[in-house]
Amino acid sequence: MSPYPVAISLVEKPMHHDRMKEISRFAIPREGTPEWLDFQNQIKKNENNPLIKEYLKKVSSEAAANFQVQVLNGAGLPADSLLREYNAEYNKRVFSYSLHKLPSSFNVVEAFNTFIPHSATFNINKEIDCIFSFNDFLDFVTSDDCPEYTESLNSFLEEGTIYSFNSVDDPSNSLFSTTTDDEFGVLSISLVKHRSEVSIVMLAGQKCDLDEKTKALGVDIPKGQNSKGIMPDDSLKIEAVPLLPNSDLWRTIVLARFDLESSTTDARYIYQDAGRCFKGFSDDLNCFLDNEGKFQSKELEDAFNTQNTKINEYSSLFELCKTALYLPNFREVYEDTISIERHPTEFGEKRNKPSLKKTNQLAKTDLKIAFRNVENIQPSNRTPPSRRKFVAPDLKVETSGYWKKLAFQSRGEDKNNQPIQGRTWVNKTLEWKESFNKPISVKVVSSLSNTENEGFIYVMRSAAHGKNVFKVGLTRRTPEERSKELSRSTSAPDHFHVMEEWDVADCVLAEKLIHEKLSVFRVNPKREYFKAPYKTIFRAIDEVIDSL
Repeated sequence: MSPYPVAISLVEKPMHHDRMKEISRFAIPREGTPEWLDFQNQIKKNENNPLIKEYLKKVSSEAAANFQVQVLNGAGLPADSLLREYNAEYNKRVFSYSLHKLPSSFNVVEAFNTFIPHSATFNINKEIDCIFSFNDFLDFVTSDDCPEYTESLNSFLEEGTIYSFNSVDDPSNSLFSTTTDDEFGVLSISLVKHRSEVSIVMLAGQKCDLDEKTKALGVDIPKGQNSKGIMPDDSLKIEAVPLLPNSDLWRTIVLARFDLESSTTDARYIYQDAGRCFKGFSDDLNCFLDNEGKFQSKELEDAFNTQNTKINEYSSLFELCKTALYLPNFREVYEDTISIERHPTEFGEKRNKPSLKKTNQLAKTDLKIAFRNVENIQPSNRTPPSRRKFVAPDLKVETSGYWKKLAFQSRGEDKNNQPIQGRTWVNKTLEWKESFNKPISVKVVSSLSNTENEGFIYVMRSAAHGKNVFKVGLTRRTPEERSKELSRSTSAPDHFHVMEEWDVADCVLAEKLIHEKLSVFRVNPKREYFKAPYKTIFRAIDEVIDSL
């Protein structure tokens, strides 16, 4: 904390980089710098000043009380509990160290907090808590009610207000995946908007053998201080922490920041809870480059290249973060079904205890919340289909350059060549980042479906076969899994590629009718190969599926 009062108020919450620059103005100078020596001289000069000492004691006591009350004043749901976990960590680091010691997660989660300059601490923004069914939300995003674009978000999100959505569904019952074998369930999502930027915190879980993951973590993670020189609590052990008690999902936190104006993904982070620490991945260049846009060491460059590849294994989670941009639309469409629940806070239950007496006296009145109103978007209780697929909004990962810091007095240019204070955009071709033009589709597999024959009809092609020869069949898993299986087991010298797939309620009946319709093109009565122009096969399949 600064030892001097500062007359400034950050009422308006500007864009991320501007907020970070403003916060950095109140950081204690780094040790060893001329500014650090001046700062130490000022402290020594005023160390016996009773007015300064009294002021610092007052600010410190009030900040500690506000910090303690914030930890206790949430609705107690997964989303707001996670935000308080982060807020507590940031405030503890400021109290014990300085603003320089904030973790990498702060690059996204800062948007959910308001900086208090005179104490250099953080307050959680205004919150709206919701309970909803994630399966109902998936029905919404795959329906005609869901808008095609995210421009309407401005109508449904109050600037700077946190919207937290907590799912009532068991996250293990609906698992998400893309092109990798990893599957994830989702428990909660929080969003906050500042101008064109939307930041997201998602609490999810990776389906895996937690015991095996724990063994692997024991080898991968060294004991000792973290990259900021901070020692973890000795009572914590290295383990793959479950998302929920008795769950087979590994607790995974997803952070992302999107710019709706430029349609870009500006930051992506994955943190998996390893008990004593978090195992993290990011392709955010700001974590790796110095002020000149260079890697500070070969080790950092290697770490970035590894993480930049590794983070793509979690693409389904980032696609879900993009899709979560439609949660405010979902809330608006189902507004008539919302009922209000009053949830007592931990502060409300403990405020009259002697241990909280002093804290209760010092904390700000608006933080002393005994009850939270929680919106319950009534679930439809429909049985979800066993398989679904959707494509998230197209928000590309920024790969064209990086921000270079300048002296505060200097002016640079942004991505659109407009003047900007204290930083400048440097165009750079990043060879390590591949730009995907094809949208990524997310598959959802639900264990709640009671449809026995639900599955996929697929069309596959192998380069080893003749021209216009296609395999048309069914699978109750995914076409990609079936493709891998065929490529391994067949005597054909080339792989099978999925040309098209259809998710159907009765794949057995659909396959029977499609094969009958294409019977004149069948290569062999005992095999599922058909020789015909692709548009002929596609039209036949489409007609059958439309008729079912």
